[in-house]
Amino acid sequence: MIRFLIPILVSLGALAVSGAGRHAPGGRQTYVPISTIRAKDAADWANVGGDKGGMRYSGLAQIDRTSVKKLEVAWIYHTGDAARSGTTIECTPIVIDAVMYLTTVKLKVVALDAATGKPIWEYDPHSTGVNRGLGYWSDGKPRGIRRIIAALADGKLVSLDALTGMPDLAFGHGGTVDLREGFVPHGSKEFYGSTSAPAIFENRIIVPIIVPESQPGGPGDIRAFDVRTGRQVWRFHTVPRPGEFGNDTWTNGGWKDRTGVNAWSGYTVDVKHGIVFAGLGSASSDFYGADRVGQDLFANCTLALDALTGKRLWHFQTVHHDLWDHDLPCPPVVCALFLNGKRVEVVAQPTKTGYVFLFNRLTGRPIFGVKETPAAPSTIP
Repeated sequence: MIRFLIPILVSLGALAVSGAGRHAPGGRQTYVPISTIRAKDAADWANVGGDKGGMRYSGLAQIDRTSVKKLEVAWIYHTGDAARSGTTIECTPIVIDAVMYLTTVKLKVVALDAATGKPIWEYDPHSTGVNRGLGYWSDGKPRGIRRIIAALADGKLVSLDALTGMPDLAFGHGGTVDLREGFVPHGSKEFYGSTSAPAIFENRIIVPIIVPESQPGGPGDIRAFDVRTGRQVWRFHTVPRPGEFGNDTWTNGGWKDRTGVNAWSGYTVDVKHGIVFAGLGSASSDFYGADRVGQDLFANCTLALDALTGKRLWHFQTVHHDLWDHDLPCPPVVCALFLNGKRVEVVAQPTKTGYVFLFNRLTGRPIFGVKETPAAPSTIP
């Protein structure tokens, strides 16, 4: 049986600003000191979602309703690696200190002068697949350590020096962690990796995972890594093991070797409270649930975890025992609203079913209540 949870709807609006990029001719890496290319009026866009909470809002005022019609192309950067068909750029660039970082069609990581489009460096991880964005970390010190983090579809987690594009040799093995190791049999063609940008909180890299939508496949577990060493720090089982909270929602051993239940679209972070939020996918296989009878936690859940430890803080399941691939297609937006004259800290979770759920950030309590509506049970024996 599938059950929909029907909340009160709220409309959210925001203004987004992002850029587009295009390949440094010759040479794999070149270096230009960042201090020489600072734009006079530069403003950072350090996360794919603008801030770590995914607001996708810029306070820059130069472009407005009166000036937008005067916009002209300032520069074009050609990646040089697009094929005639079957290739795409899905990356939202990030900008830090007037440097734009992006991935190309063939997943080369590139740094450009954001004001001119001039290439600064390029790194080729020799990966394939789709990438939607990069992560950025610094130690916060003047002239300190800066890293660009790429989580790639073939299972590579790469740490690069943001100034030079050179791999951080202290990270993993020569700058790369193999996410597939220990999760997918060696030589297997099952896909396991990442297409969305990792979330970064303090010294944690929290990696989104893609897995198959049918059995078999690797686990959709949420994993966090140390940004300096690449060592896994914590792992949250999105399909609970025996003895863990939620395991009883999978009957007859339906939890075992279950794939899906993954945060493929990335994460948002409440920096103030140290909470990482995920919108989790449905359990595999899509459109068939006879081998996983039950509510199937934590599939189709908005999930809040302690960002430093991976401990579950709260969850809310939007669809029980999903049979229609109504996975949550994005993490919730970290925001606030005024209710009865008081500011309330919330997260807003969009869904494929057309509803937006609003939850108290700390407790997961629905702000406007939820009406739970049963759906007709399946007629399949």
